[in-house]
Amino acid sequence: MRQFHHHPRLSSVALAALALLSPESSSWAGPPRARPADIRIQIIPAQPNLAAQESTAPAAPLPILNHGFATDQDLPGPLAPVITDLGSSDSRARDLASQKLMRLPPERLDDIRTALAQETDPEAIARLSSVAVHLFLKPRTMLARPSLLGVWYQQDSVSLLGISFEVQTVKVNPNDTDAIPMTAVLTIEPGFPVAQSLFVGDRIFAINGERFPPDLVQSTFPAIIRQFPPGALLTLSILRDGKTFEVPVQMGALPVAAVDMETAIEARKTAAREFLQSLKTGRPDFPTPDSNTRLD
Repeated sequence: MRQFHHHPRLSSVALAALALLSPESSSWAGPPRARPADIRIQIIPAQPNLAAQESTAPAAPLPILNHGFATDQDLPGPLAPVITDLGSSDSRARDLASQKLMRLPPERLDDIRTALAQETDPEAIARLSSVAVHLFLKPRTMLARPSLLGVWYQQDSVSLLGISFEVQTVKVNPNDTDAIPMTAVLTIEPGFPVAQSLFVGDRIFAINGERFPPDLVQSTFPAIIRQFPPGALLTLSILRDGKTFEVPVQMGALPVAAVDMETAIEARKTAAREFLQSLKTGRPDFPTPDSNTRLD
């Protein structure tokens, strides 16, 4: 491979997506988080949001920016067989089912909402809630830079994978002589294409066949990512559970100005929280996970 040269059993996807909806959390930074096979959620009492009480102006709705991602894949027929696997005792089966639902086109959101309204299993409720948020945000995610007469204005937006990460040095194979730099996925932003391709705990060690430079550090990875324009389809080489995979991921984007980026991130979180609150489940005693969901 070439190298770059400075130019109750919740899935990790569900947990990362739900955790990012907390007003206190950051979409782009956070402490290292493992990818355990079995994690449970805890619903805590809601705390009053004084800042929200002081502001009476309703949040502006997020505009529709696309009709889905390049990695979307519809499922023919009813979703019931896949949804059944969300409650499987096999963590891999649960993750695979979640990923299949994440890849649905945005127009299948109503099917997910209907299934959620009938679901009584806490595991499936948490996962379906995560899928619903992802499908809701998917068409509201920037995939292209603003243009005029076909000229791209790179200064108007910044390419993003939609993850927070930590640079680590790891061997691709246990028998390898040397370890290489990789980026470990810590959190995943719901609604970005990466949410339907990667899991928390995945380690990225190459992009389009090019490995990272030996001196890769936390501050240089974003520069590598931003070489690729919004909407570009990348092939990520990842290490997952001791095995290597080639995974297609499409690039997303946000406005480039710091204040605009923060506003865009907060607008997405607000819209997602409001959307979550509108969802209904088949168990009144088990509410839809919301911004008060915390991870044990």
